[in-house]
Amino acid sequence: MDVPSSRVPKVKTQPGSDPKIADANGRRVYTWSSSHREDEDKEKDKGKDKDKDKDKKKKTEPEPPSVQMTTFASWEELGRWYAGLEKDRRQPTPEIRAKAAELTAGKTADLDKIEALYDYVATNFRYISLSFGVGRFQPHAAAEVLHNQYGDCKDKHTLLASLLEASGYHASSVLINSGRKLDPDVPSPSQFDHVFSLVPLGKDEVWMDTTTEVAPFRLLSYTLRKKQALIVPPDGVPHLEETPADPAVPNRQIQEIDGKLNEFGKLDAHIKMSVRGDAELYLRIWFRRVPNAKWPEFVKQMNGMVGLTGEVTNLKVGDPAATREAFQFQYDIAASNYLDWTKKKTEMILPLSLISIPDADEDNSSADAEPIEIGGPMDYQYTARLEFPAKYTERAPLPFTMKRDYGQYDASYKVEGTVFTADRKLVINTRDLPAVRTSDYLAFRHAVTTDTGQRVAVDSTAAGDPTAPADLKGDDLNDAANAALARGNFAVAIELLKKVLADDPKHKTARMNLGRAYMALRQTDKAIEVFKMEAEMNPYEEYAYTSLGWAYSADRKYDEAAIAYNKALEINPLSEYGHAALGAMYAEAHQYEKAVPELEKAVSIKDDNPGLEISLGNAYLNIGQDEKALAAFDRAIELSATPEVWNDIAYQLSLKKAHLDRAQQYSESAVTAVSAALRNATLDQLNNRDLAAVSSLAANWDTLGWVYFAKGDYAKAEKYVSAAWIVEQNGEVGDHMGQIYEKLGRKDDAIRAYGMAMSALRPVPETRARLAALAGGDAKVAVMTDKYRGDLQDVSTIKLGKVAKETGSAEFFVMLTPGKTGASAEGVKFVSGDEKLKVFSEALKSAAYNLTFPDDTPTKILRRGVLSCSASTGDCRFVLMLPADVHSVD
Repeated sequence: MDVPSSRVPKVKTQPGSDPKIADANGRRVYTWSSSHREDEDKEKDKGKDKDKDKDKKKKTEPEPPSVQMTTFASWEELGRWYAGLEKDRRQPTPEIRAKAAELTAGKTADLDKIEALYDYVATNFRYISLSFGVGRFQPHAAAEVLHNQYGDCKDKHTLLASLLEASGYHASSVLINSGRKLDPDVPSPSQFDHVFSLVPLGKDEVWMDTTTEVAPFRLLSYTLRKKQALIVPPDGVPHLEETPADPAVPNRQIQEIDGKLNEFGKLDAHIKMSVRGDAELYLRIWFRRVPNAKWPEFVKQMNGMVGLTGEVTNLKVGDPAATREAFQFQYDIAASNYLDWTKKKTEMILPLSLISIPDADEDNSSADAEPIEIGGPMDYQYTARLEFPAKYTERAPLPFTMKRDYGQYDASYKVEGTVFTADRKLVINTRDLPAVRTSDYLAFRHAVTTDTGQRVAVDSTAAGDPTAPADLKGDDLNDAANAALARGNFAVAIELLKKVLADDPKHKTARMNLGRAYMALRQTDKAIEVFKMEAEMNPYEEYAYTSLGWAYSADRKYDEAAIAYNKALEINPLSEYGHAALGAMYAEAHQYEKAVPELEKAVSIKDDNPGLEISLGNAYLNIGQDEKALAAFDRAIELSATPEVWNDIAYQLSLKKAHLDRAQQYSESAVTAVSAALRNATLDQLNNRDLAAVSSLAANWDTLGWVYFAKGDYAKAEKYVSAAWIVEQNGEVGDHMGQIYEKLGRKDDAIRAYGMAMSALRPVPETRARLAALAGGDAKVAVMTDKYRGDLQDVSTIKLGKVAKETGSAEFFVMLTPGKTGASAEGVKFVSGDEKLKVFSEALKSAAYNLTFPDDTPTKILRRGVLSCSASTGDCRFVLMLPADVHSVD
């Protein structure tokens, strides 16, 4: 920065960003330099590690700039400068005076007049987003804004100020930063990105922000409250002042749900919402932005974010601009598959039961740390009434009350006949708490969130085995089938879909869903038969042929798959999925020259799919076009820098033993990210993402192990691939184990690994040749496969010993963590089956599990298994299910 020596600006820098200053020839030059060398970053990290046990202030807002500069000597000087910019622009014209008189006619109270002027500017003048300070600081003249009927924040403020002035009220300008706190040491206009209005009214102050268009009168958004702002009065002294901490409109939310479930788990409910305060403002903004015709889809998406999926009908929404009353909307929703009717005993979470209550940092508890923001004042009320079919018996969750000086939570539940009701109320009476209260608040928050996660236990045991009513027909029967399919109860889904097709052989979706169910059970022969029949009945149905190609590919019948995919492409030559699936099939069959053109076509049709870029990169890599391959991989990462993308790229590079340093970097990043995600998994709050993450981590371990194999580090390769093999028992991973043992000179172990891989999921064709070479010819392959098939089962079996006194079976989840000598169960959760086997939870927790984590990265592995006990033998065995076979957390 080069300035005259006579003009000394105020410069403030963050520690470590100090400039070098040089004076010469009447000029003063400030020079900053910055570097980000890897060795310097490591030193900084070491320094951070030394302080990791110290309490630090929680960083809830962005850091101020590293360098700030201003030529203003004080905030007053800056304020007077801005007042000069807007003075002429806010003067009332005759037109503005006439409009003000019209708007305030018949009103006598000051607040009523001010509110009328505020409502007019807020709702009738479209906000154009141009951050304060970008492009210009001076607003348009009020008369010009009145004519244009749009403007940015300072334009809308100027018009409101002019209307207020015409009515005898003198509005101040409020300059503020909506993103971070103001630095009081640097009076610079660059610190501001927003402006709104303040009217002194006796001893009261009326704060107003017309920018959002739909904020209730006097309500400032959360990001503008309790912050230092520069107040610029039209004639007084500019000064810094803190905006109000609490919302002018109390935060209140009321939810009412009245629903009924049918015998196969479909929920039909009427939902009413009434919202006031901060949540109201955001909802009004969204409903105003979204076209009315798309409101049902918008509400459907909102529901989906909190786990309630279904079609929204009969939607009635209040006027987003009618801000003098609470914002209300109501609708009906039909949610198929809300209750798993296929199980004798299940649990159901209450619809829309999520309560948003801010988290806090448990390490942020020192006396000088910043207060923890807890979101009050707030009043939240939730009422649900759900009617169940007579065949079900419901057990209500435990009632719960917790009271603190800063808030109270009450929850009551009851069952009367076939009707379950829930009432919850949360009251928070303050905005923040001292940091020393962090532990207390976190305990309160944990209790509240735990209660909102409580489920209604539903039992249909008295009605016998869960079966669809014999007279169930048409859409109801199909809904029941789809519910079973979505819940992962594929055997039940298959039987019901067969009934649907028996009643209606030309049903639009049932046959395709039947094929999907067979595929999920890996009954590919039956799936092929079903998809063939669909193709015969609908010869121009593209997806019948792509599904047929999928089934043939799963069986590694590549010639038949190619015929099916090509038939689909005859029907729709621009099918992105058709080209992608055909290309991926050719790649799996190592026909890379054929794969490339298909994948290139798929990418040209849909150029924002990272998976397609990876498939194309793999094909390029295998025909020796490394430059194109790396470019495709880079595009994939640009589109989606996620663990899945990193892992897939790393694996393709490892297979070709190319660019292995890059492969290792990607693979390690994937392992670290997925391990971190699983670290937070808990048995009391399981979700399908946790199930998917287990499969992902196993795949990531295999990839990292295969990178080490390509690098010649066979010991490390064994650790990672062995862990992956124990978890997922995939044929390709088993093949990797055999190759590692061969390199380590462990022939017998290699034969055993290849033998087990032949019976595992989707064995790769190369395994047979490798096993034959070691075992003594093709004739030995079947012998070795039979010999080690039992060993494959043993890998997943945990024997509890002679402890059974009764016969039965039950399913459990176990959460495995690294132990001193292997994996240990951190927790055990009963899922379904004979409840008398719950007594074995402790035995499962103390059992020895056949898994050694490959490194010291903190993580968890979630496994589901079936405990079978026999009174006649006394044996109890816990057989872990493969992650690929676990489709639900229920």
